[in-house]
Amino acid sequence: MTFSRRVLANNNTLIMNIRSDFPVFEKYPSLIYLDSAATAQRPNYVIDWIASYMRYSYSNIHRGAYELSSISEELYELSKKKVQENIWAKETSEIIYTYNSTYGINLLAQSLKKTWWLKKDDTILVNIAEHHANFVPWLMLKEEINIELNTIWYNQDSGFDYDIFTQSLSQNVRLIALTAASNTTGEKIDLLRIKNILDQTYISWVRPFLVIDASQLLPHEQINVELYNIDFLVFTGHKVMADTGIGVLYGKKEHLRKLIPAFSGWWAINYVSANDFSPAGLPYRFEPWTPHLVWAVSLLRAFEYIESIWWYEAIASHEKEITAYIFHKLHDFLPYKNGQISLIGSKNPDIRIGLFSFALKDIHPHDVADFLADNNIAVRSWHHCTEPLHMSLWIPASIRLSIACYTTKEDIDTFFLVLEKALITLS
Repeated sequence: MTFSRRVLANNNTLIMNIRSDFPVFEKYPSLIYLDSAATAQRPNYVIDWIASYMRYSYSNIHRGAYELSSISEELYELSKKKVQENIWAKETSEIIYTYNSTYGINLLAQSLKKTWWLKKDDTILVNIAEHHANFVPWLMLKEEINIELNTIWYNQDSGFDYDIFTQSLSQNVRLIALTAASNTTGEKIDLLRIKNILDQTYISWVRPFLVIDASQLLPHEQINVELYNIDFLVFTGHKVMADTGIGVLYGKKEHLRKLIPAFSGWWAINYVSANDFSPAGLPYRFEPWTPHLVWAVSLLRAFEYIESIWWYEAIASHEKEITAYIFHKLHDFLPYKNGQISLIGSKNPDIRIGLFSFALKDIHPHDVADFLADNNIAVRSWHHCTEPLHMSLWIPASIRLSIACYTTKEDIDTFFLVLEKALITLS
């Protein structure tokens, strides 16, 4: 179950080799999977390692002196080391495992409240394009402790408005919650520009916490938490070809050492008496549950698989090529449809990932998605857990395609061919 990194000059040949790593395409050779933003497919490398671990090495960790426990402990720590490397964190003590991004943000929000780092009349800035996972936990705090929640509105033509963002900053802003890449518009936030704006604005004021949801960006490129001065970051494993049920909450060590966990128990404490307890060290004080062992192994192997095929530079190169090809197809497709379908978000391929959402006129996206599904094309429809964004754009729902390293130009050709048939048939 090991292999060397593959380097092939011909992208098409490489892609076909990569597709052969994914058993779903062997079972369903005509499948066109364009829903990777929701959940990426798993390669044999990850699946085989999960099966091997469950068959031969499965056991609990922490305090087990026997061999199986030692193997599990080592894999668990190796998994965190791999995550640390991929987000450029200083050490593994800054890596907390959760169930997913949603759970990680909720854990963070409640811990910030418990530590009194967020309190009445503090202001939180949230991008209107945020996934509900990075919106609702802050709305809950608004209800619980009367914080102010201000939204940064999205401009359909220009995207994220950095001028409005800058104007929204004040001494009362204690936290900024942003997605690194939108799961609806596909737009990437310029994290270096955000850092520079904060550096210039908060020279004499207390700098707000910067919370980044990297769930959509990390499957496509690395994120350097040190370079962008990110305080907290979350992502979820099933979007980077690991199993469902594993998520990551990163926090700067200087924050985590002072932050009071919202939950506690088991491995999260050093000692407990009838009247008192003492929290464990980092990161275990934030993991008061039996660790997600199989999921941690799957995340380790998923990152190893990414390393083995291309590494991120080549993934980005391929996906940029597919994204440009989609724009090429759209150039002829959209005007021809005469307003029947329109692209949501920026038309600049340099600031977006390979994710495209479309608003439809007089046709429900669910009907188009069903038509595509009948032709073996998997896409996503509805509001993609970005209902505030859709409402602000007066779009009740949309249809979304999203690519991954196994997506081909032929997939895109077939998508537009069938989409055209759907629009004609359903009109």
